[in-house]
Amino acid sequence: LTLPPVEIEWAKDWFRSRLDPDRPAVWLHLSNRRPKSRWPASRFKELASNLIENTEASVVLARAAGDPDFDPSFFEPLPRGRAAWFENDSFLKFAAALAQARVAVCGDGGVMHLAAAVGTRVVALFSATEPEIWRPWGSGHAVLRRGADVNPIPVSEVFDAVVQCLKLKI
Repeated sequence: LTLPPVEIEWAKDWFRSRLDPDRPAVWLHLSNRRPKSRWPASRFKELASNLIENTEASVVLARAAGDPDFDPSFFEPLPRGRAAWFENDSFLKFAAALAQARVAVCGDGGVMHLAAAVGTRVVALFSATEPEIWRPWGSGHAVLRRGADVNPIPVSEVFDAVVQCLKLKI
């Protein structure tokens, strides 16, 4: 997916103004329209904390605009400069920002495919859909599944998958 240069510059400025540019960014996309594909906020917060404490990565927390299930204040204790909240209703700005991340963690769905299309590695949390058919396009992605619901997928397994994706060459 080719993005307009003006949107790419906007996204780079957004990242520079909020996160250390020398650290790889991990995008945590919290929203998903399918309830069984929505990992709980507490798991995302634990993953974000583990990434900040145990890797060099910064974390971007993102949700669909206005998603009431993920309140930004829940994530406020995460340190500034290492964690930032992203919410934007412009598709092009969203895609350009997602392209700045090294790895995206998200449920199976549209954001997973968009991340792969803009060249961001994906750690996909699959629920009832078939990974053999719907997995992210390309190589270097991780697909995690524990039946028809993402809730049984442990934070430790997602953390390990993110760390492996961070080690891969861009």
